[in-house]
Amino acid sequence: MALFAIHNPFRLAIGDHRVMESVKNDLLEVGAAMAEAYAKKTGKPIDAIKQMMDAETTMNAKTAVENGFADEVMFEEQQIAASWANTTRAIEMAFKRESAAQNKEPDVERAALLRECEEIVSGL
Repeated sequence: MALFAIHNPFRLAIGDHRVMESVKNDLLEVGAAMAEAYAKKTGKPIDAIKQMMDAETTMNAKTAVENGFADEVMFEEQQIAASWANTTRAIEMAFKRESAAQNKEPDVERAALLRECEEIVSGL
């Protein structure tokens, strides 16, 4: 399933209070520009857009079109499911190759990620 996310900008920074203040100002400026662009594209009030950004809103392709963030759904669900299935197979093969190269079993975290990918694919 295709997803669209709207969120505030973020950035990693290292430095003293002057650097942090500069980064803060940059993020506020970029966030305001993003909110303005989203509001212009969707026709939604800028305050509603800022709330969506603060909430880190994620939506599927159909909902993104309905809310004005996208113009159309580009691919049918079957194409997306096939793509996910191929991605899952590629991840599984990469894990197996890496484990074989290191002469060990795939670790639990990677196995969990693979299971999660398979669940996503089966739900499409």
